[in-house]
Amino acid sequence: MPALWITAEDTADPTHPLAPQAAEIASLMLYKLSGEKYPGILTTTEWYGTKRADCLVCACPEQLPHAHLSAGANTRFVRLRGRPVREVVSVETASGVLDPAAYRVENRSTLERVDGYWNLSSGFTITYRYGVNPPAAGITAAVTLANEYLLLLDDSADCALPARVTSVSRQGLTFELADLEALVAARQTGIWEIDMFVSTFNPAGALKPARVFFPGAPRGVNYL
Repeated sequence: MPALWITAEDTADPTHPLAPQAAEIASLMLYKLSGEKYPGILTTTEWYGTKRADCLVCACPEQLPHAHLSAGANTRFVRLRGRPVREVVSVETASGVLDPAAYRVENRSTLERVDGYWNLSSGFTITYRYGVNPPAAGITAAVTLANEYLLLLDDSADCALPARVTSVSRQGLTFELADLEALVAARQTGIWEIDMFVSTFNPAGALKPARVFFPGAPRGVNYL
């Protein structure tokens, strides 16, 4: 679950009963439209190892091509599940909490043991922060979208979100319909500030960030 880009306090009417809902909708929609590149800064706790008594599906960490494996289930490098890594809060092994001097983050993705090897047989728990905050243009777009949702929910004539019927000629009974299907297919809202952000920061229309996976190397288990 990504962090919200904005809160009710960022909307034009923070006291509106639906302001929290509008902020959440705008945040999640733009997170998706921008290809899930900006989840915010998140904190997670994950377990890494080759066996665990209370886990039916055991997981071993991804190994980098240059990872040095010693005899048994030991390695110097563990590729963390969430990236980019911003900060390692703590690492707890079977012997207790490790001194931060015993490890370091490499390439914002991998935890290297500098005083020896990670013991994968007994496993260990890593708590860390990762992710990317949305740019200023994304925050502005989210505020705009949230405000438009509030106007839409209040049935305000000032709402800029496109409606299906855009004009009616009562005498000639002529209805002009917006091509909402085209907007949806183009991943647009019809509002310039929002669509400009999406087209600039996700021009290819990607659904998710590109990732590299190593076959046969499952990632850590997120259990907290």
